[in-house]
Amino acid sequence: MAIVLPIAAVGLLLLHPWQHPARTVPPTSCRLPVYLSTSNTGGFLAVPGYAFSPAPGTAFAGGAKGADKHWSYDAAIARWLPVDQRMISSDGNWWVYATPLEPSVTASFHLVDRHGSDRTVWTGTGRAIPLGWSAGGAVFVHVGPSPHYQSEYLQVDPAAGTPRSLAPIAAEPVSATASGLWGTRNVITGLESDSNPPIHSTVSQTDSRSGATVIWWDQTSPGLVFVLGFDKEGRRPILGISGIPERYVLLTSPKTEAEITGDAHAAEFVPVTAVGDDHGVWFGDFKGAVWLWNAAQGLKRVAQLPTRASDSGSDSAIIAGPCR
Repeated sequence: MAIVLPIAAVGLLLLHPWQHPARTVPPTSCRLPVYLSTSNTGGFLAVPGYAFSPAPGTAFAGGAKGADKHWSYDAAIARWLPVDQRMISSDGNWWVYATPLEPSVTASFHLVDRHGSDRTVWTGTGRAIPLGWSAGGAVFVHVGPSPHYQSEYLQVDPAAGTPRSLAPIAAEPVSATASGLWGTRNVITGLESDSNPPIHSTVSQTDSRSGATVIWWDQTSPGLVFVLGFDKEGRRPILGISGIPERYVLLTSPKTEAEITGDAHAAEFVPVTAVGDDHGVWFGDFKGAVWLWNAAQGLKRVAQLPTRASDSGSDSAIIAGPCR
């Protein structure tokens, strides 16, 4: 029995125009974009110091275009965009979204350039779910209509604008990064009558060119495993493992983990987003706090943003891009 979570090209010799090599030295100062989900506001944390400067309210006019309702900041064009930061190309010149958010007879996938020109590059029935950007372009999964709900994986090179088929993955799709397509699988292995049955969980990465798959996590435990984010290059996943308290780890290589929550902060650390950059991994939690983790300094809460709770829930801090 599979449990679907809603979450949710190593060493390339040539880079596409939308790919830039990552810097290896952290900037001495930068701005971290953060979006507050309930308030529909956002702004920047100054690093160092962590003073918060709100963005103009007009920056978030109109509705977000993703199912998660996130906004992100595109530093290349100095604009807030109505999608999760994974939907923006690494050079900031392109972003993608799909309509509608529910299954329909008129589903479509959109590619938008830095000037705001919006192209519909695919139409079909069912639903299109954007996964992010791989080495070959923007990736989405098309889930066909009922009763079969057949899935196909498609990739769009923004220069050509024509989707091409990718090999399917044997997991629930999570994200597309420069290293390929990522998926999770959580399968109950005990009796369904068991109040806390063991769950066999895997996290896999599939090369979008060759279709070769590498298993990064393969364990059986009482809790679900989900991918919360990735390191700065999109090559190493950050996992959450449900429990009391939840554990969070960075997989430094297949089946090798670095503990993120191995200190006194673990009980109060409940992140909703994670974005890696040259400073480490930034986390935003459901109470509007921002955390930073790196191997040298461990996990630290660095800022508490002004939040506004409502009947719809807490004001979550969404890390809206790397610190630049």
